Amino acid sequence: MILAVDTSTQAIAAALYDEEGLVAEVFWKTSNRHTVELTATVDGLMHRCGVGTQDLTLLVAALGPG
Repeated sequence: MILAVDTSTQAIAAALYDEEGLVAEVFWKTSNRHTVELTATVDGLMHRCGVGTQDLTLLVAALGPG
């Protein structure tokens, strides 16, 4: 299971992928509260999908805007 996150702008995204493709994704806008919002949102996404941290094999993160 892959967890992908993009916090490079105020539009944040998180997604889960498995070997078949996209499992679930979430997008939202923030007012520079990335660290406060990201953990809770990713936790909720994983919980809804029945994914635990032990299921994650890779973390993909965006490097920056542009």
